[in-house]
Amino acid sequence: MLALALYEWNLEVAAAFSYPLHYLEIVVRNAVHDELTQHFGDARWWDVLGKKLRDQDREEIAKVKRTRMREYGCATPDGVVSNLTLGFWVGLLAKRNDYEMVLWRPCLHRAFPGYHGKPAPLHGALDSLRKLRNKISHQEPIHKFDLPAEFEQICDVIGFVSGEMAAYVRAHPGVGDVLARRPPVTKRRGR
Repeated sequence: MLALALYEWNLEVAAAFSYPLHYLEIVVRNAVHDELTQHFGDARWWDVLGKKLRDQDREEIAKVKRTRMREYGCATPDGVVSNLTLGFWVGLLAKRNDYEMVLWRPCLHRAFPGYHGKPAPLHGALDSLRKLRNKISHQEPIHKFDLPAEFEQICDVIGFVSGEMAAYVRAHPGVGDVLARRPPVTKRRGR
């Protein structure tokens, strides 16, 4: 009976976390896209960057563009941006392929005006939240995560972009209410 209660609670938590994670993804991708557009003077900044993007990132953009062309007959910047994965946006903050020098220092740091550190910790926080989101999306158990800390991290990262949006997400009652109803976890008895 307790296992069923924990399973049902896990589903409730996953549903409650979907809301703030959705906002996180939108806030981050829009802030990054806006800064890259402003810096490169083109909403198709990926074309301007060209070979400075990793092969994997260029391929993800190309795949989205092909899909948009097939389904809608055009691949507008907004259509491409909204269909790139959270992993793509998180990857733009990674050190690999010299993204710190090519993207972070010249412009991406401005996408996170409330953040005043190096990109690696921000990338680490976003990548951790990406993994949590993926577990939720694949209906994997998340009850072993420090869920109150994960929620705070979501709000903190959103707050690096917009304090107002972070306050809005933090005030949403869903996550806190569900976390307060966590069923007790019993330890297995030794054999």
